[in-house]
Amino acid sequence: MAKLRKSKDWVADAQFELINEKIEELTAWLDNKIKERNDTPATSDPILTKALIKAKMSSIKVLIKTVSSLERPKANNTEEANDTKPDLNTDL
Repeated sequence: MAKLRKSKDWVADAQFELINEKIEELTAWLDNKIKERNDTPATSDPILTKALIKAKMSSIKVLIKTVSSLERPKANNTEEANDTKPDLNTDL
């Protein structure tokens, strides 16, 4: 995340904070599921599956992909463009 934040310095901090919150939520959820799994007998149905983890991670992946695909906004050069245009209203 630090590398993405550094390379996309024009992206609002709120978007990175949202991604970090989602990652923290996923980490807490995963820790709880691991504790649950350790407390259940080995003969019971699995509590934590690959599909379940992938489903939880998909929203984070979408957020990261959205932020990483944002392009730098173009500078507003209307003032510069007006200065460089020749004045066509002058008498020759």
